[in-house]
Amino acid sequence: MEPVQTERDAPQPRAVEADPDAPPLDLTAPLIGRGEPIADAVRAALLDQAAACAALAVCAAGRTPIHIHALRKRTRQTRALVRLVGGCLVGDKVVKQALRDLAGAARLLSDARDAEVLPDALALLPLPLRSKTPQLALALAVQRAAAAVDPRHAENLRIAAVAIAEATRGFAALLPVAVLPRVLIDGLRSALARVRACRKQARKRPRPEAIHDLRKACKDLRHQLEWLGVDGDHELYAELVSGIKALGELTDLFALDQWLRNHGRSCPQAETAAVGRGLERAYARTAGKLIGRCKDLLPDKPRTMAPALLAELGW
Repeated sequence: MEPVQTERDAPQPRAVEADPDAPPLDLTAPLIGRGEPIADAVRAALLDQAAACAALAVCAAGRTPIHIHALRKRTRQTRALVRLVGGCLVGDKVVKQALRDLAGAARLLSDARDAEVLPDALALLPLPLRSKTPQLALALAVQRAAAAVDPRHAENLRIAAVAIAEATRGFAALLPVAVLPRVLIDGLRSALARVRACRKQARKRPRPEAIHDLRKACKDLRHQLEWLGVDGDHELYAELVSGIKALGELTDLFALDQWLRNHGRSCPQAETAAVGRGLERAYARTAGKLIGRCKDLLPDKPRTMAPALLAELGW
């Protein structure tokens, strides 16, 4: 899969470096435990996620971006697990409420996340264009450095971590005592069908929102496969990881475009106009290829693909 731009600058310098003596955060993919009833294994996995999220609430100065990244990832993993096992609850309402609670808390982290990734989004554009945007690059680098030590972002991190942990525990408490293995088939089928539906919608109307929805659906499927114990070299999983990365670069360019529309007046007009044109060209060159790649990734038969995948993963 083609990246948006293969040549990239060296990472932008950060004004505040993370404490080198601080222990690294565990970002490995969690698993549903084997050898115990599914309901117990899922409940234990959710409670582990809740504890990990709560532990991210407080961090040392300069580590806010690292904790925000970890918390966002934990939240995506939890949302994927909620979707996977949601069929074991009585009615959709509780599942949808849990997903809304998790998403609402994660939205508190959006501004800090954008500040962190926008300089890298600019670095995705061609080098000749980037060389003509020094003031814009500086503005984005300054914004990222300021966000890393902004007490508002640290407070939003604390609030979000507590809310995400509470929502996760709340959902775990609603799981029934027994869950039939069939629920995993139904959940995986739903994830595969969602990717297919989002891909069709993106192909029909390739707007930024449709691309973003497609990426979220692919990420859900990726995390569900991780929960189920997929190997990193599994063909479907490897293709998902590659596709999500490319879609992520495209959605980061969308975020940069939105930032220019909202805040670009503070930068020279010639620079923002040039970047705007570059973003349009990158989108036109890349979006269709990525949507087509997702079509090749998954067959149009999630009903038969889901049980085959589960059997392959040993469930």
